[in-house]
Amino acid sequence: MARITVPTVRFRQNGYWIYLTSLKAANLKDFTQVAHFRADRNPSDPQQGYQREPVPAKVKSVAKYLHEQNRIMPTAIVMSAREGHSAVDFDESRREITLDSGKRLYIIDGQHRAGGFRYGIEDREWTELADFEVPVVIVQGLDKTEEMRQFRDINGNQKRVSTSLVNMILTQIESAQGEDAIPEKDRWKVVATLVISRLCADDDSPWKDLIIMPNESRPSRAEVEEHPELANKRMTSATSFYAATRPIYEYLKEHHDYLMGATVESEAEVMYAVLVQFWQAVKELCPQAFETPADYVIQKTPGLFALNMVCKALLAKMHSARREWVKEQFKVMLDGAQSTTDAGFWKVGDPDVGDGGEAAKYGSMKGFSDLSKLILGDLEESPRAPAMR
Repeated sequence: MARITVPTVRFRQNGYWIYLTSLKAANLKDFTQVAHFRADRNPSDPQQGYQREPVPAKVKSVAKYLHEQNRIMPTAIVMSAREGHSAVDFDESRREITLDSGKRLYIIDGQHRAGGFRYGIEDREWTELADFEVPVVIVQGLDKTEEMRQFRDINGNQKRVSTSLVNMILTQIESAQGEDAIPEKDRWKVVATLVISRLCADDDSPWKDLIIMPNESRPSRAEVEEHPELANKRMTSATSFYAATRPIYEYLKEHHDYLMGATVESEAEVMYAVLVQFWQAVKELCPQAFETPADYVIQKTPGLFALNMVCKALLAKMHSARREWVKEQFKVMLDGAQSTTDAGFWKVGDPDVGDGGEAAKYGSMKGFSDLSKLILGDLEESPRAPAMR
């Protein structure tokens, strides 16, 4: 365990002490840490983080930039001396702070810069970077929730950050502070986050392990070559899922508010039940397309958007017919059409040959809407789907 003492300027801002100082680049790795988001942890897990893993290309780019002669980096790294977790010992008479490596500061903004220094010093052995004075802003007394708010404000408003990660942060704030902490306009995002997290994790979900959650990416070609089973994992982004499920949420809120309940958790239960039952029905009617999803577009963006649009249309029809929104009733509504029973309709083809299924031809939001209309028209003409008429 190590300790360092550095000069500082301290001031008060809206109830928080803030310290302006600098740290040598070599000290960053010993006195700081990053709270990374982990896909295998629930949003309510106290150990859950909120930042993505650093992008190697960005880290290397920072290191190369700093290695160039006479380069400077005046932009401060923002850190949090999180309440109960980090140590900032301020000596008012000497205007110094002492940091403890056993209670590291959390980096709120600047993990790629910090990573660039570490990569340059340790991996490239650019030893001149070790003494580089890095400007630092330390906010004392934030709890994890307020820390996430700062991260969201910095990255959500000023930089482009993954929509799904921002929504995960909203969900963690709701879990920590309650629903009143979330603006009403963002309520659907929290509900969708809970639903998507469960769809990706539950064993009875047709989407288990197929959604690319925040801080995850599609398996690389090298990963697939080493582990072939990964070819059929992490197919569709969580960001696409948010967009595809929002119309269903808005339909339920507008027309069936009595079902949605008073809490985001109860609304998530309703949403999850509808979606998992609908997709279980689709899977049972067209099982081949779900066995190797990489070979079909039914669980890629065309199928996700188009079939969720179909789902929304069926909800209204089934409600009018007093049919429950359960798998067996969804199967009655969906049975008999080529688009819902023939895996070939969803087959991925070779673009040079043009041998894919009909659904593979649709590749835009307008196209997804047209695809949903094609499916609904197909169902209306099916003799085995009398409930559609």
